[in-house]
Amino acid sequence: MGWKKKIIQFLKDDEGKRIVFLISLKDNVDKIVSFFQGLSQLISSSHLIIFFNFEIPRQLTQSKLTIRTSEDYLSKEDYEEIDKYIFGGISKSWYLHDGVTDYRGISLGKLFEYDFQKYLTPRVKNLEIIQKVITKENIQKIIAIDDTGELCIVARLYANANNMPAIVVSFKEDKGLHFISISKIKAKTSAFLSGILDHFAFKRLMTSKDNKNLILIDTRLSKALANNDMEASFLLSPLENGAIIRFNLIRRRSLYLPLYFSKNRNYLEVWSRYRRRWNALSSEENFKQIFKYKDISIWEIARKKLSDFFLEDIPKIISNINMLDRVCKNKEIKIVVLRNDVKELERTVILGLRLAKIPSLVIQHGILAETNGHNILFADRYAAWGQAAVDWYGKFGNSFDKFEITGNPHFDILPNRRPKLSRQELCKYLNLNEDKGIVLFATQQINKFSSFWTDDLFLVMTDKLLKAMQQFPNKQLIIKVDPYEDPGLYRNRMMQTSHDNAVAVRDIDIYTLISLSELVITLDSTVALEEMIFDKPVITFNLTKRQDRVPYAKKGAAVGVYKVEDLPLAIERTLFDRTTIEQLRLGRKAFVEEYAYKIDGKATERITNIVKHYVKS
Repeated sequence: MGWKKKIIQFLKDDEGKRIVFLISLKDNVDKIVSFFQGLSQLISSSHLIIFFNFEIPRQLTQSKLTIRTSEDYLSKEDYEEIDKYIFGGISKSWYLHDGVTDYRGISLGKLFEYDFQKYLTPRVKNLEIIQKVITKENIQKIIAIDDTGELCIVARLYANANNMPAIVVSFKEDKGLHFISISKIKAKTSAFLSGILDHFAFKRLMTSKDNKNLILIDTRLSKALANNDMEASFLLSPLENGAIIRFNLIRRRSLYLPLYFSKNRNYLEVWSRYRRRWNALSSEENFKQIFKYKDISIWEIARKKLSDFFLEDIPKIISNINMLDRVCKNKEIKIVVLRNDVKELERTVILGLRLAKIPSLVIQHGILAETNGHNILFADRYAAWGQAAVDWYGKFGNSFDKFEITGNPHFDILPNRRPKLSRQELCKYLNLNEDKGIVLFATQQINKFSSFWTDDLFLVMTDKLLKAMQQFPNKQLIIKVDPYEDPGLYRNRMMQTSHDNAVAVRDIDIYTLISLSELVITLDSTVALEEMIFDKPVITFNLTKRQDRVPYAKKGAAVGVYKVEDLPLAIERTLFDRTTIEQLRLGRKAFVEEYAYKIDGKATERITNIVKHYVKS
């Protein structure tokens, strides 16, 4: 029986009971909208539809159905309580249980805290919302629909725990051939080719005669530091998936250390050992009791991810640690230089090399915003952009001895930077009016390290901004889409509302866009800091119930907007009010110094000196 027929039959059974539709969709909204439009006679006025998003889909805003959003049921205190539960204990307490992940003095569970936190946050949030909806709305039956994998498992768990009739439809779980996308085929092909290239690269590395004074460095950092005399050689390590980057390294005859091995000589033995440990642990009641949220067991939610950790991640991590041992016996690595110490792979490198007493240096990668899961340093040293980063980490108990204020090496080029396109060329390329001013809106990747986030947040912000821009006919909007987002989503929003004074782009150089814009609007992106370095004004636009993560507005460097109706006035003041313009100019000057140190072209030199110190020691 198809999912539509199942839902229709479920609606017909036990008529008179109040039913809630719980819906979390990214790619199938139109399918559900048309389904609801054909169900008008079966859905009574007492039934309730909840979309797990910031706003109701615009296709249903005129509907006579009773529709609300998930965020209607959560207060600021609710979000904070959820975050505290996840980041304050549950994501750590499980691996401290009887040292279940200990290996050579390392709690391996620390290495994938990042993944576990990101996995739990939306699911625990959904559980909290379901509890509130059921209680407040006197619901007797549940219908849950998702394509994210974040809602149906929770709805099923809640219904089972409370003996409530429920039906779940997850498009994500549909294994039909029509869900095999070209992107998935490309990803699998790339992973297969990467494995072949990595094995070749490792053999080449181990037979190389280049053995002394090596700096293990994230490939994406090597270019910024390449033109400086480090008095040592770079040993590159591509810390992201992809066959192309590996092929290019081999083609250029660059030595690189692969860290995506999933199998080696002792892999099966390690896998068998941790499979036995997982089988015993997953049957232990004391362990299962760790996973409770407000007296509801979330073991069934956590089990799948924990199983992946024990049967996939831990054997892979141990394989990589053992591989690092072999490399350290063959090569003289002086220091490892990375962009972060949060993700599994980076933490594996840091802690694995620490066993060989090899120090680590992390270079700040973005403006520090997210406290959840990102506030404790694993690295031995940290190259901070400015004093603000030192103070930020310091308030979470990190040792001040770890820090060196260097500035951002990527900012070294900015004092003499010229846009890659002229204004005329950019407007022609984007079909914009050369005589109109440009406002830049910078979106951000949705990383669910807080329950405050929703999948549609930046799409909703786009809608509000497009409407506000109608009051400024002499301005036009460029939406700079985050590299990990699909610009097509934003183009669809513009097409649906017939806006012809806006474009969405992803791959155009951000510094070109900044240099040619009059104003940047963002939530709290690093782009705001970069705009300030260009001495241009910023508006921070925050529609969530969370306080600003980065104090752009609080420190007087930007105009903060927290209500949609305040946006047009904020744009007008920022662009045209002389008092506001002068206040922002002074504010951003102080902010840049505090958050980016000196824009003097010497940040790379300062970082090079740190690395040289370790090379000589």
